[in-house]
Amino acid sequence: MSVMFNRLALVALACAVAAPAGAQLVQRKDLSYAVAKTAAENALDDCKTKGYAVSVVVVDLGRVRQITSRALGAIVDSTNRLAQRQGRVAVAGVSTRIQKVMDTLKLSTLIASFESAQAAIDAKGSRPAN
Repeated sequence: MSVMFNRLALVALACAVAAPAGAQLVQRKDLSYAVAKTAAENALDDCKTKGYAVSVVVVDLGRVRQITSRALGAIVDSTNRLAQRQGRVAVAGVSTRIQKVMDTLKLSTLIASFESAQAAIDAKGSRPAN
């Protein structure tokens, strides 16, 4: 599950960054980690070259039931890298189990969590009001 999550998270990152509004999202589950990471990095570089500012990257965890420390590390790393560019990473659809892990590791103070990807996009990754 963790390898699939890593692949999907990076594909989601690449697609969220590179796809214009209204574009159709193509999901692939057979990319290697290296290919997915390269695609995400290339998408970010392409946006930068074209003058687009990436304000938020949403990682939809709606179908994820378990998460590894490596996957959480990738989300944290992305959060730190995007923060250097005044951007944010948000997670959406987090299960109760994963939210407990994030709370225990104090990641909830670093990464905003939303009920849906659309809610995160609408809020531009800013923390939802309680």
